[in-house]
Amino acid sequence: MSNYLCLDVSLNSTGYAVINDDKALLNFGFFDYGKTLTEKSKELVYHEKTNFQLDKIRILLREHSISEVFLERFSFGSFGNSSAVSVLAEVTGAIKLFLYNQSIPYHAISPQTVKKFITGSGRAKKEEVYASILESYPSISGCRYDVTDAIAVGLTALGTIGKK
Repeated sequence: MSNYLCLDVSLNSTGYAVINDDKALLNFGFFDYGKTLTEKSKELVYHEKTNFQLDKIRILLREHSISEVFLERFSFGSFGNSSAVSVLAEVTGAIKLFLYNQSIPYHAISPQTVKKFITGSGRAKKEEVYASILESYPSISGCRYDVTDAIAVGLTALGTIGKK
């Protein structure tokens, strides 16, 4: 049986879930960056956040013997300014490079594909994705959207790329 790490990559709160071939939820949460110091440059803060994410991913890979990673592509329409898109692209690229260097395959799935698979509509709101995920995993009620988005990414990947 394989274990999969599912990520909803974010600049401030990356959600994660670990699921297996049977779609059992083994671990979930979000990377809590805590408060960043205002005297630091934004560039340094982003590097620290990226390193923090990579450290957390490394731990999850080891603890759960992850065989593959699924992550949600970012939605260009969700950002009001292009600098946020650039930084998110850098963070996501760093994660992909890290996974490549660890010889761990990964798949990026579009937000529209995730929404359509989980709710039936590619235009679903976060609240609708959340509600759909709670139908399968009621014990996670009260968790953040980042977490349910990560679970949704994993379920979509398992259901659409030829996994069990």
